[in-house]
Amino acid sequence: MEATHLLGWVAILAFLAPCVFSGEPDQTQHSGHAKELTHVGKVTELLSIDAPLVVNCSTPVCDGPLKDIYCIGPILTAAWQFGLQNSCPGSKLKGSAESVLDNFKNLTYPLDRSTFTTFCEDNFDNVKFLESAKFDDWKDKPEPLVKIPDAKRRKIALEIHRRWNALGKKFTTDVVANPQQYPVTPVPNPFIVPGGDFDIYFYWDSYWVVEGLLVSNMTTTVRGIISNFAHLVETHGFIPNSGKLQLSTRSQPPLFTQMLYEYFVATGDTNFTRSMLPSVEKELLFWESKRRFTVTKDGANFDVFQYKTPSNCPRPENFLVDYYQGMNSTRKPEDVWSSTTSACESGWDFSSRWFSMNGSQAYTKKSIHTTAIVPVDLNTFMAWNYRAVAVMYKKLNDTAKSSTYRQKFNDFSATLEKFFWDEQEGIWLDYDMEISSPRRSFYPSNLFPLLILKSTGDVIKRVGEYLEKNSVFTLPGGIPSTLPVNSTEQWDFPNVWAPTLHLFVMSLLSTRDAYLVQKAKETADRFTSTVYQGMFEPVEGLKAGIWEKYDARKADGSHGGGGEYPVQEGFAWTNGAVLHLIMMFDQPAQFGFARRQLSLEPEEIGAVAPLKSMLGQFPNNFVIAGLLLFCLALSILFVVVANHNLRRALERRRERRNSSERDQVQRLLREMSDDEDE
Repeated sequence: MEATHLLGWVAILAFLAPCVFSGEPDQTQHSGHAKELTHVGKVTELLSIDAPLVVNCSTPVCDGPLKDIYCIGPILTAAWQFGLQNSCPGSKLKGSAESVLDNFKNLTYPLDRSTFTTFCEDNFDNVKFLESAKFDDWKDKPEPLVKIPDAKRRKIALEIHRRWNALGKKFTTDVVANPQQYPVTPVPNPFIVPGGDFDIYFYWDSYWVVEGLLVSNMTTTVRGIISNFAHLVETHGFIPNSGKLQLSTRSQPPLFTQMLYEYFVATGDTNFTRSMLPSVEKELLFWESKRRFTVTKDGANFDVFQYKTPSNCPRPENFLVDYYQGMNSTRKPEDVWSSTTSACESGWDFSSRWFSMNGSQAYTKKSIHTTAIVPVDLNTFMAWNYRAVAVMYKKLNDTAKSSTYRQKFNDFSATLEKFFWDEQEGIWLDYDMEISSPRRSFYPSNLFPLLILKSTGDVIKRVGEYLEKNSVFTLPGGIPSTLPVNSTEQWDFPNVWAPTLHLFVMSLLSTRDAYLVQKAKETADRFTSTVYQGMFEPVEGLKAGIWEKYDARKADGSHGGGGEYPVQEGFAWTNGAVLHLIMMFDQPAQFGFARRQLSLEPEEIGAVAPLKSMLGQFPNNFVIAGLLLFCLALSILFVVVANHNLRRALERRRERRNSSERDQVQRLLREMSDDEDE
């Protein structure tokens, strides 16, 4: 139940109470997780190389002095050709970058595997650049979690909370002292890693981490994570995909603004928020200057945002596989490689969402063309960010800045409605510039504009019909990233991912429509149950765990699969999303969606609805009506009892007064008698 609605019911009771009382009142890869993991595809490992592999691309995935070692060049390609990519180049240089490159130049071709192995051992170490971090603001059993009434939800919530320390990391002192020897982008404060093999911070994962940490009341840790991202913005001009150098020129979905906004709403910390807002604005400027493009649709021009990285080279973390996919595509190899890194920037790596739907290479990465697709979610996130910044500046009494971002929000909201809404489907759709047409497939992101648009009753009805027509709510394990397609990529059916499911639920809640709110709760409950099953009651033969992705076809907690690496357990953003989903419904006044909306300006959330329309906001109207009648009955009973007690009290007071008066008279008579005796 949303807080605004609770206030409405309170208002009704307050109105009815005087009538009853008649008088005196009483007193809620995994997404860019690229890593040097062993690829599941088949790449022939050589014993000898006759000549360096030359890749015809111009912009590697990273820059700086370590670029020619870790991101492009013969050391990287040789490591892949020899099958040594998991150990070479190592995690630390033994000398300077220049000396390592000079040492490699002294090698001669043909180059055999043993010679290259010796070179790797002489020039690199494989050491850990992170160490465990414990958080001072972590408490054993936070009060909000202990108060969860449902035993299973309470159990999984406390388990998730327990895991924060296990996922806490910080950079070693050697990394801080010698950053030029490590292929990482260090940050000053401890952070939460995803888990499994992903032992580094990631950008958009951290939004759900922040949501979960705020439920755990770990606001100091959240402040440190936000400060880390501000540090990256100030030193690099934007927030990289991850702390790995090889992922450093691409970003991820821009949710830094939302992290700060969530913290501000939860804590009211104006000083910290004010200090972080310049970094937020700088990051938004990066997206406006580097990822905004003019697109023509139906004869009109629109300024929209795309995932479009500058790199046109294969990814180092999957170099040879990317290389061959580009070379074997019917497209230009550089276009394939650019779209591949851009898909990583989207977080959905990989999905048929970025592939051609027709032709000989349909639904394969050989047809990937991310840079020709205008995505609903990214454009929604940017509008969402504009509104959040406008609200924060308003609360900080900076009306000029607030007005600037409010205007950006209004202007871009209009673009969202005009560019993405598809009247045929009755939903917002990605736009494919290659075919000059919307992509008519279901993705949870199709609903994300509900987060920020004031949808009319007709639009909400169309959205409900769209979801029913596509049978979205029939799968027991949750909402999949796509409906069935001819693809085994990890962001395709049947995989359910916590972040998109969480935003899907938030989108439904923001409609305040009875039917969609009920479906939001059912979706959250179903997914929470799935995660519980996988952790505490796994299917026989399966390992217990909290997974990065789940199988939508099953309600037993079975993990998902597919993609470039084995499914990972941990898992930070699942932890954060589930923790928030539980609290959003169990304790809505504190953690619910309405809490965020109440932070907006009155004109943004609408006027108070009349009684009839407010009744329509609830999925269980009969229950609410029954509760209201029950409350009224209690009120009447209370009045009767109170009046009876009041009469008794007045009678006793009158008796005491009369008795006191009699005593006073008797005392006076006695005193008078004593005077006479004297």
